[in-house]
Amino acid sequence: MNHPADYAFHAFMTENQVKALTLEERRQLYAESVKVLDGYVIPLTKISISLFGKVVPYKIYDRLDWAVEKPVMLEHWRSFAEKARMGRRIYVFNSCFLQSPLSETMMRLDFGISQTKAYIEEIYRIIAALSPVVIYLRCSNVRARVEEVSEQRTAVWLDSAVAYHTTQGYGRRNSLTGFDGYIACLEERQKRELEILDKLPVKKLTVTDPFNDWDRAHEAIGAFFAGKALQKA
Repeated sequence: MNHPADYAFHAFMTENQVKALTLEERRQLYAESVKVLDGYVIPLTKISISLFGKVVPYKIYDRLDWAVEKPVMLEHWRSFAEKARMGRRIYVFNSCFLQSPLSETMMRLDFGISQTKAYIEEIYRIIAALSPVVIYLRCSNVRARVEEVSEQRTAVWLDSAVAYHTTQGYGRRNSLTGFDGYIACLEERQKRELEILDKLPVKKLTVTDPFNDWDRAHEAIGAFFAGKALQKA
């Protein structure tokens, strides 16, 4: 919930939208929120149930119009970059540079790869001075991997993942349904991620199927940071 560059389970409301709330609701919202651009970012886990119902329609991921969401997300990246430049801490992020943008722009909003690429390039330009590194964990058999993971998780998790990918945006336009449709979405997302990553001037390493041999994957990553040659991972 306190991710320095991402907004998991947060909402964003403009000043005018907040004014539509009752006085008590506004007091609660102001106490828990952070002022960003022309509105407020609100952590949905820190507000009352009654206020939650009025705020969740403005959830940053899944609900906001892109014209509103994009500036808020980029401002968060800028804020993070400014703070990170002042210190010596190393940050390790999972998914927020490629997967989250693809989930929003492709899966939810059905944008083409060029529009998604332009957005990720904007993020990269913001953090470029921090000398970012991308370690991409590529899956050579998406179906087999998801089937394996599904056995370790609940049916509720799988059902929600399938619904997210097939009932909106890219999945719906392409008439993708059920588990097969979910896999098709993931395969296309990985294809786009790798294509975008290939064209970014960022230091990067792709490790294929690391879960088959984590020791080998760790060796490849260690050699990469040490600047040593290693056989293809």
